[in-house]
Amino acid sequence: MSKYPWLALRGRTYYLRAPVPQDILKTFGKAEIWRSLRTQERRLAIERLRAESAVVVTAFDTHRRKQARLAEPPLEELTEPQLKAIEDAYFSHLLDEDDDIRESGFEGRDFDEDADWLDALDETNRAEFARGQRSTFMLDEAQEVLSWENVNLRLADKSSSWPKVVRAIYAATIKANEIKRQRNTGAVIETPQAPSRPPEIAAKPTLEDAKTFYIKERVSGSDFAQKKRKVRIEATIKDIE
Repeated sequence: MSKYPWLALRGRTYYLRAPVPQDILKTFGKAEIWRSLRTQERRLAIERLRAESAVVVTAFDTHRRKQARLAEPPLEELTEPQLKAIEDAYFSHLLDEDDDIRESGFEGRDFDEDADWLDALDETNRAEFARGQRSTFMLDEAQEVLSWENVNLRLADKSSSWPKVVRAIYAATIKANEIKRQRNTGAVIETPQAPSRPPEIAAKPTLEDAKTFYIKERVSGSDFAQKKRKVRIEATIKDIE
């Protein structure tokens, strides 16, 4: 077996050639991934192969997580921490885009026209947010954000959390626009790091958990200690029901 099974030579140029694992082959959309290593030198190709391999492995793992999430039933409700994570992710995304525009020197754009457009959009967003309205664009953005790798939440179509998600998108947009306006005056405002993942909802204890809990707690002790344990056991079983 080759020491570098993902190293391939096509013509005179080296490539990464990674077969898609069998467990995700049907859903990944292709059987192999090819990436040029941009060199004809084997030594340099091997060095670049390591970095490119890490990117491909990450892509495989990301796809697995998305498929696992799709296999789960959709969430009926989102928690406040999850909604906050959605807002933070979109807020960071908007400022990342703004960073790219400024770093390019507004290439292909006009600074003053962008500033005027920002004011017009911000006025519309604030009016809709104040009135509890939800534009089609903001709903589409909300659906898109839930699919992001650092969010990755699947919400039931008829969930009562959808209006909250859309309002989180509005809030992030309004806050980001305020910072863009300050940046337009020369203010130095750093873009916050996007959250990694929203907190998971803790699973309720199972009957087996309650049984284990009961066995562990059924030990000798004073009457007061035994009464405390009884209350704790009853609370655990009540939470399961």
